[in-house]
Amino acid sequence: MADEAYHEFVPEGAAFVSVLAHDPDKQHTILCNSMSKNYGISGWRVGYLITNRQLISQIVKLQQHLVTCAPTLLCYYLAKHFDYILEYTRPQIQRVVALRNRMALLLADRNVECLPGDSTFYLFASLGASRMQSKDFADTLLAEHGVGVVPGIGYGASCDRFVRLSVGTESEERLIHGITTVASLIEKTQ
Repeated sequence: MADEAYHEFVPEGAAFVSVLAHDPDKQHTILCNSMSKNYGISGWRVGYLITNRQLISQIVKLQQHLVTCAPTLLCYYLAKHFDYILEYTRPQIQRVVALRNRMALLLADRNVECLPGDSTFYLFASLGASRMQSKDFADTLLAEHGVGVVPGIGYGASCDRFVRLSVGTESEERLIHGITTVASLIEKTQ
């Protein structure tokens, strides 16, 4: 099973290769994807799954009883305006990817390491030598500095020394402020 929800968020000059390139008959692969995340309509919750016909028919049985479907009106809108949506959102995605790369460099300049990854609008920053765990760090950052991050512990115990930073919706100026504040708090709490 592959989650390719951020397949549009690849670095400039890089080519995205879908998992289906390795299983064109879809006999051993389930591909999950999101139109919502890729095309800037995340509140709409529109996604899709690609796999073999037999498995699709079984998944549809589950889906019908577990998940409410996207409103029909929104599906019609996507179908009618899909090319326009791509034309409009792909430049936005490219700007976000470039911004994410600049913010990763800014963190590195401030001696904050991030886990590798370049196909999303998030950065997973290490707390390094800070003596705080991720929840306490995030709480302090928000309460004392007005900067919000997601504590890594929400992704499991192995991530408790990290925080997730989003670069998808804020201005570059606010992101620089946030990253500077994160780096300063890490340094202060060593």
